[in-house]
Amino acid sequence: MGMSANKWIHTATQTELSSNTILGTPRSWLSRSVGHKFAELAGMNSILTHHGITLGGIWFRPADLPVIETWPCLYRFFKLSPDFYRTQRARTPVSAIGIAVMVPADQILETRRRFIAHGAEWTWWAMPETSQGTKTLEPQRRNTIDHAEMYNLFDQGMDARAAAAFKSLPFNSVVYVYRKWQAGLSSEKLRAGRGIPVDPKAIIEDIRADQLGMSEIALKHHTTRTTVWKIKNKYL
Repeated sequence: MGMSANKWIHTATQTELSSNTILGTPRSWLSRSVGHKFAELAGMNSILTHHGITLGGIWFRPADLPVIETWPCLYRFFKLSPDFYRTQRARTPVSAIGIAVMVPADQILETRRRFIAHGAEWTWWAMPETSQGTKTLEPQRRNTIDHAEMYNLFDQGMDARAAAAFKSLPFNSVVYVYRKWQAGLSSEKLRAGRGIPVDPKAIIEDIRADQLGMSEIALKHHTTRTTVWKIKNKYL
């Protein structure tokens, strides 16, 4: 199941569309309704902001919409052809409903699942941003990455870039875990001196062949990047 950030994803076919389509983005819906790029819309005991919208969904009518009681949201009513993304000769447009919601980052996945369970045709998500357009980052209490947690995100359809954005982690670190997941390796962190014995000669051969990156060589030999670098510095 695809789940790239800042893209519309068709819940049945997993087709991904960029934001530069007829759908726009849930943030652009608010901007258009208010007439300002970084719009805010005050409501009952809440404020819906352009940069705070993190989740969107689209349903064709009639629809069983999820109830949004906790977070500020915006409803958009428009016409849309069900096959607009597949052909230029689209069928006659039908009534559609879009919902844009300010969902907290740690609730995006669960709320997106609710949207899909209620029959959403398309979903969109992005991390919350500040009014200056930079991502709101949670303070990092530790430098290590929870590999099991990353595996869970990958199992739900996120790729390395989406997972890195979702957890506010360095992409290079996440892609290493992503390649482990793709290779079918355990989520348990590999440590030098544990598990399968390392063959320095085989690692040197792969380094000299220059066909794999350090992370890929580490995965191939069931070791860590640090071990690969130590072998390279020692023998080359």
